[in-house]
Amino acid sequence: MTQIILKKYSLKLFYKYCAFFLGCFSTFFIATNFDLSAVIASAAVGLLSTFIPIGKKYHTVIYSGSFAGMCSQSILTSYTQIFILSFIGAILYISLASHFKGLGGKLGTIAFLSVALTYLIGSLI
Repeated sequence: MTQIILKKYSLKLFYKYCAFFLGCFSTFFIATNFDLSAVIASAAVGLLSTFIPIGKKYHTVIYSGSFAGMCSQSILTSYTQIFILSFIGAILYISLASHFKGLGGKLGTIAFLSVALTYLIGSLI
C-alpha cells in the first residue's frame, strides 16, 4: 500500500515538475534571448499554455513557473539553476496549494519562495 502511495506521489511530483520547468524555462528563455521584458514573456507563456490540452491544474503550475522565470539573470546564472528552481517550485506547489485555496497571490508566493530558496542554496554552496 505504501508503495502505491509513493508511486502516485512521485508521478504527481514529476508532472508538476515538468509543468513548472516548462513555464520557468520558457519565460526565462524568451526574456533573455528575444530581448523582451519578463512581464511580456510571462504573459505570453501563460497565454500559450492554455492551448496545451493538459488540464487546468497543470496550467496553473506552468503559470507559477513563468512567474519564477521572471527573475533576473544575475540570480539565475545557469540553466542548471532552473532545474533546481523547478524542483523546489514543484515541491512547494504540491505542499502549499491546498493551504492557499481561495486566496490571491498563491502562484506568485510559490514562485518567490522557489527563487529565494534557490538563491539561498546557491549562495551556501
